[in-house]
Amino acid sequence: MKTMNTYRKVGFVVILGATICLSGCLKRKETIVVNSDGSFDIHHQIKGDVEDMETGAAKLPGSATGFVVKNWVSLRIAESAKGTVNGRPLDRKKNTEHVHEATAHFDNAAMVPTSYLASGTPLAEAALRFTTELEVVEEKTRTIYRFTRRYFPRKWANYDTFWRRSFAPDLQELMDSDKLDWKKLDQETRRRFVAAMVDWERAKITFWATEALSSLKLSPRDRADLRMNLHADLKLWTEQEMPVQWVKELMNQGDDRIEDETRKVHRRVLDFLCKRIKDFAKAQPAALARFLKSYALARREYDVTEDLNDEDFVVEVKMPGTILRHNGRLAGKGLKGWSFTDKKVADRIRRSLSGKGILKWSFNHKDLRDRIVLLEAVSVVEKQPR
Repeated sequence: MKTMNTYRKVGFVVILGATICLSGCLKRKETIVVNSDGSFDIHHQIKGDVEDMETGAAKLPGSATGFVVKNWVSLRIAESAKGTVNGRPLDRKKNTEHVHEATAHFDNAAMVPTSYLASGTPLAEAALRFTTELEVVEEKTRTIYRFTRRYFPRKWANYDTFWRRSFAPDLQELMDSDKLDWKKLDQETRRRFVAAMVDWERAKITFWATEALSSLKLSPRDRADLRMNLHADLKLWTEQEMPVQWVKELMNQGDDRIEDETRKVHRRVLDFLCKRIKDFAKAQPAALARFLKSYALARREYDVTEDLNDEDFVVEVKMPGTILRHNGRLAGKGLKGWSFTDKKVADRIRRSLSGKGILKWSFNHKDLRDRIVLLEAVSVVEKQPR
C-alpha cells in the first residue's frame, strides 16, 4: 500500500524526474583525521537501503574520487541459534542493513574531493558539493591548525513556495500522513488532490524551463516574450497531457509502472520544449544544446536535493594536538559503534583517535536547504624546546 507521504517523496511520480526513489533513508558518517603533516585520512560509512545506495541521485564516495570501497551486509540485531528474535521468526529482509564503506588518504586539503562525482561527469555541478580547507600556521613555539568544511546550500525556497501554493493545508496534512492511502479518500478529496499534484508538477517544469532560458543569448525583451510564451504553452500542455483520469490510474500502479510512465512523460516534455526553443531560436543547434543542458542541470539539482530528503549526516574530526576552538561538540575518544573491514586502516585511524578526543557535527537535509553548513575547528601543537 502506498501512502500520501510516499507520493510526496517522489513528487507524484516525479514527472520529469530521471530517478524514481521509493527507497529508505541513509545514514552517512564520515571520520576525518587531520594529521600533523597536513595530510588527511578519511573514512566514510553509509548505512541504509541498498536501492538508495545504488540508484539514488545523491551519489556516494567511490573510486572515481579516490576512495577504496567495500560493500557488505550485516544484521541490525544479533541472530539467535534458532533464527528467532524475541520468540518470533527472524525477518532477514527487515533486519538486514547494507553498508557502504569508503576509505582514502589525501596528502593535503586541496586533494580532498569537493563532491562524490568525478570532475567532467555530466551534470556534476548538481551534486552535493563541499570544500575542505586546512590552514597550517608555523610559529616559533607552536603550530596552529585551522580546519574548515563548508557544504554549499541546496536550492529549495522556490519549491517550498510551489508546494504551499499548490496544496491547501488539509491536503498538506494528508500528504504528511503515514496511514492514509488513495483508496480511502472520498471523490472530492481525490479530485482536489490530483489537481494540486498536477499544479505542483507544472510549477517545477516551468521553473526548470525558466532557469534554462538564462543560457540563451537574448535581449531582455525577447527573453521576456519567450518566458511568457513558454509559461502559457506549458500550462496548456500539462492540462492536455496530464488528464485527471490518467493521474488517478497511475497512482494505483506499482513502482515499475510509475517509473515507465514517468520516463515516457519526460521524453514527451523534452520533445515539446525542443520544438518551442527551435522555433524561437531559429533552429540554432548550439542554442538548443545550451538550453537542454541548463534544463537538465536544474532538474538534476532538484533530484539530488529531493534524494537527500531522508538522509542524516554525522562528521567526526580528529585534529592534531589540543583543540582550542570549534563549532561542533566533543564526542569523546575512539570510534564507538564503528566497524572496519580493513584491519590496517582500522589500526591507523584508531591510533590517530586515541588522543584527546574528537569533534562531532550532526545535520540533515533541512540544514542544507538554502544555507551553508559550516564546520570549523582550531587546534595547536606545542613544539618541544630544543
